[in-house]
Amino acid sequence: MVKQLMITLNSDLFQPKTAKQIILVKPSLEFCNITYKTLTFLGASAVFFWMLFPILDDSYKDYRLPFPAWYPYNTKTAPFYEIAYVYQVLGSYFTAFTNVSIDALIASLNMYVGTQIDILCDDLRNLHDPDEEGISKKLIACIKHHKGILSFAGNSNEFVKWIYFLQF
Repeated sequence: MVKQLMITLNSDLFQPKTAKQIILVKPSLEFCNITYKTLTFLGASAVFFWMLFPILDDSYKDYRLPFPAWYPYNTKTAPFYEIAYVYQVLGSYFTAFTNVSIDALIASLNMYVGTQIDILCDDLRNLHDPDEEGISKKLIACIKHHKGILSFAGNSNEFVKWIYFLQF
């Protein structure tokens, strides 16, 4: 489904047609980039502090792991303690960055719906043409674009609904 969404976004129907429309889209792209960087920083910070907690409260002396867990070996002895510790830290980083990537993808899909609506509004504002047939062609293109946006938004919502459900 993600592949189909990306194919739709790369189609000619969804591309900006003028320099003004490209400028219209840039702030949304920059906002998505800032959102991704912020989520990455927050996720990395959370895992970093989880990793440091046993060290900061001196519970590492009692072989306390960042997260309580059962292992089929004694984690109170070296090198099993260190292996379990590194395993938990790496697993936490993997989980955090997976969640960040999924959330950034969902935010990007929603941003693309918004920018497509902005592009459609710009096309509608610039419908004027001295030739009546030219206006009809532009209006038909706008209607197709609108239907494409609605279809893309529906497919995006279909894709993310289970992700949202599982995250909650």
